Amino acid sequence: YVGSPWYPTCGSWKKDTLNLTNFGLNGENIMIRFAAINDYGNRFFMDNVKINGTNVISVPSVNSENKKLIRIVDVLGRQVERSKNNLLFYIYDDGSVEEKIFIE
Repeated sequence: YVGSPWYPTCGSWKKDTLNLTNFGLNGENIMIRFAAINDYGNRFFMDNVKINGTNVISVPSVNSENKKLIRIVDVLGRQVERSKNNLLFYIYDDGSVEEKIFIE
């Protein structure tokens, strides 16, 4: 455990290839999702993801300018009002979540 956030350096990146030819046979759709599971709240870094093949459909970028706040929850998932000195999660209608701490 390191007491401060980790950030990648030039030598930290890994290059990998995954062949999905045997998945999505007969024109079936394949959905790819990236999920990070980590300890101590560190960040997830991913760069230069390339997906090649026929009939590749890309998901358009989410326009975050018009997103609306749905709810604010604490670390236990309880709906709360905005408060100071607590980690809160702001959940928006576009599926995004922001972690915020307002320090007094």
